Amino acid sequence: MESSLEKLEKHIKETSHERDKALQQLNRLKQHLLEKESEDSEKMDEDSKIIEGLRQNDENLKAQIRQLERSLNQAIVGQDDK
Repeated sequence: MESSLEKLEKHIKETSHERDKALQQLNRLKQHLLEKESEDSEKMDEDSKIIEGLRQNDENLKAQIRQLERSLNQAIVGQDDK
């Protein structure tokens, strides 16, 4: 039979091994979270650029609409004068 000291040593080794495995898993999870955070940040940057491009396009289209409305109104007034 194992002595109490041998049992304690075995238990300490097993516990130490389990702790090491848990630390490795924790480090993998931390790395995964860092990578995910980086990916999310990059995606948000891309989305912000797309949104800004869409806003600029919207402003350009609104300006074109205003110009077309002015041209249409001028054409209407020109036809009314005839």
